[in-house]
Amino acid sequence: MRDSKKEQHWILRRLKLSKFAEHVYQWQQNLIVKFVEKPKELKTIYRFVHERYIDAGIIEPQPNGLWVTKYHLFPDTKVVAAYLKNDSNFEKPICTATIVFDKLKRGLPCDGIYQDILDELRAQGKKLVELCSLAALPNLQARNAYFILFKMLYKYIEQKRYTDIVVVIKPKHRSFYKKILRFRCFKERTYPRFRNVTALLAHLDLIHAEKEYKEIYSEFPKDYNLYLFFKRPLY
Repeated sequence: MRDSKKEQHWILRRLKLSKFAEHVYQWQQNLIVKFVEKPKELKTIYRFVHERYIDAGIIEPQPNGLWVTKYHLFPDTKVVAAYLKNDSNFEKPICTATIVFDKLKRGLPCDGIYQDILDELRAQGKKLVELCSLAALPNLQARNAYFILFKMLYKYIEQKRYTDIVVVIKPKHRSFYKKILRFRCFKERTYPRFRNVTALLAHLDLIHAEKEYKEIYSEFPKDYNLYLFFKRPLY
């Protein structure tokens, strides 16, 4: 097993401190998680991401107050979001993510700084999807909702017969993606599109990940076993 007992202890402690089990296994009591498709709801998401990115200091304020790129406009791009259950009009997302599918002559947003690595993956026959426009309110419920969003997206990506996920993250999130979600992380680079912040590319091979999740989490308590969590039906 690649992980030491010490690292497994770190993972379990991190999940417990984040109250993973309390939030994730009771999410249907408190949240609505769905693909966002209506124009009005999408505009709300774009505004939410813009506000969160401004608060994080990674973009300049946009004239229209929205964070939307050409990739959001492709018909196969999918946006998923979580809302509190009493938000019946879907006006206040607490967490969101977007997936962009790699297509010939179109590429992915992170080709701007990691095209060399993406091209290596493409040459290996990988069918890539980029996870982008991640944004959440700064509380445990919203951050844990990412697990629900990721589960929904993983299933959707597999249904579309894509094999690999890439995402550009802040270096401070490296441990979460690498140790808990099992992404492989590459060297940091400067991202001009986001005020020249330092970022890094993380990559997950979905086919290999299932085997690794099973191995890594086999001895974890049931409520913290991410292999079982991702294997179970969402509803």
